[in-house]
Amino acid sequence: MLHRPVTKLSGGEAQRVALARAVLSRPQLLLLDEPLAALDIGRKEKILPYLGRVRDEFAIPMIYVTHNLTEVLTLADWVLMVQHGKLIAQGVPKEMLRSMTVLQDISDEQIENIFTASLHESDPAGGTSRVRTTRGVELLIPYVHVAKTASLQLRVGADEILISTEQPQGISASNVLSGTVRSIDFIGGEAMVTVVSGEEFLVRVTASAVARLGLQEQTSVYLIIKARSFRFV
Repeated sequence: MLHRPVTKLSGGEAQRVALARAVLSRPQLLLLDEPLAALDIGRKEKILPYLGRVRDEFAIPMIYVTHNLTEVLTLADWVLMVQHGKLIAQGVPKEMLRSMTVLQDISDEQIENIFTASLHESDPAGGTSRVRTTRGVELLIPYVHVAKTASLQLRVGADEILISTEQPQGISASNVLSGTVRSIDFIGGEAMVTVVSGEEFLVRVTASAVARLGLQEQTSVYLIIKARSFRFV
């Protein structure tokens, strides 16, 4: 892009150039104030993994300001939640999502599970790829053509996962994972169920579903996830 003036760069390209300039100055700290707010979804999906690589490869601490939960879960090691200028909660991202203080403010937003995975095998004709997360969980996702050495960032919404207390049979969903309920947190008529199945999954269901299934801590369950429910960060 060296021959192109800045005014001819796309929004995503301009963001990357700005970040590269900052990194080249060898900063002790990067402050990013909603860096993806002005970008569309397609550009956000390209820039977010780039930010992760900058964080990991250059080992520069970041203070990252955002309203977007996907960005938080993808990049953050520690979260500080500020409301009306006051700190109301802080902690590890996934732990924060089980906090009643936080759930009250994000109950209407899409809460997502974010996983890092590597390609295991692909079936172009079938339209699927099998990946393995860093903790060894195998998942079937939409077909992706990448090198097996590539690192993939996957996301699936807490509303897109079904819970069953019996092993399902004869269903179209490709992913059926056995697990154990770790915790259940209620907010209004909703419940956030944390299930451990190799990885930790957040599942949002109604309070009546919890009662109907008899869910409680240590209940054995099955998670049902369609391959097409997975998207790339």
